Amino acid sequence: MSQTRALFRRYPHLCLWQRLFMASRLLILPLRALDAALPRAGRILDLGSGRGVLANWLSLAARGRVVVGVELAGERVRTAASSARSGAGVRFLHGDIRDLDGVPLPGPFDAVLLSEVLYLLAPRDQERVLRGARDLLALSGALVVLDYDRRPRWKFVVFFIETAALHGALALVRAVVRLIPHSWRRRISGKLTDAFGCRRPFPTLRPAAEYCRMLEQLDLVVRVEHPSGWVYPHVLLIARPRPACTPSAAPAGPGRRQAGCNRSGDGGSPIAHWLGSAGRPSMG
Repeated sequence: MSQTRALFRRYPHLCLWQRLFMASRLLILPLRALDAALPRAGRILDLGSGRGVLANWLSLAARGRVVVGVELAGERVRTAASSARSGAGVRFLHGDIRDLDGVPLPGPFDAVLLSEVLYLLAPRDQERVLRGARDLLALSGALVVLDYDRRPRWKFVVFFIETAALHGALALVRAVVRLIPHSWRRRISGKLTDAFGCRRPFPTLRPAAEYCRMLEQLDLVVRVEHPSGWVYPHVLLIARPRPACTPSAAPAGPGRRQAGCNRSGDGGSPIAHWLGSAGRPSMG
């Protein structure tokens, strides 16, 4: 509780709805699983850091962490930067995570985090972001990906309905905004984009098995976790550089197969990813 209060104190200028949104993110995210997956000390890169809520929470959870966030939306970067003035161990940069060459990052990093980011990107951009994250990883570092799976099926249905409803509502709002004067239209559209990212395409949700395959192609060893106790179908992928003595093409034995790292999966189109089969039934 004291950690949550300290987090909110870093955002004294947020309005009520922004504070409510921030509180909802803290309730939805599997924070303990993320905290355990990341090192307690060292440099952590948070790609797609938004307003910096998760980056600030991680720095408060372990004082030995130095978290660097990268975000494209200008309003979110400004809000995150103002929070960094109130606390040590965090820093935020403006940049596009799909092209990190122009971002002055002090790599390599002990961990690179992608929290609820990949499903918002097109398939080609997903691969590009993962390659960029891999290049910034230290030899003993960890690439941690929190995203959404298609199992258990009931969680996927809840998440799909909520996301479709949100995109439908935002499309209706954008249609109404087009009817107002041009000067106000640009201002309102900009605020909607900063607040909700409403210009992004409908999410591209891959099965966990496809994410595993993409990470393994980057010469990473992947461990898969499905945090329990949440209404959303979160999947946590913890990938580390493959040891030099481990051949990348070695087949996994019966006892070494990672849960969720099977070779099944669909193509890269958004409709196929969202409406395809959900894979094996889950007991969770």
